[in-house]
Amino acid sequence: MRPPVPEELAPDPAAREHWNAFPRSARRAILEWIGNARTPPTREARIQRTAADAARNIRASQWRQPQGSGPRR
Repeated sequence: MRPPVPEELAPDPAAREHWNAFPRSARRAILEWIGNARTPPTREARIQRTAADAARNIRASQWRQPQGSGPRR
């Protein structure tokens, strides 16, 4: 069973495509990070960051990214 996709990813096809390509464990970790926010504004900010990062094929809140994804330094 797949974890639910944050609703904010639905309008952006690129974000949705990348989100669906993330491993199940990464999606779950991101959703837990969102759910562990203490205040609604923090939760909303994390959702927005997740959507923006997914559109760029970056896994939000994860310090280790797979090779070949994410911005170059």
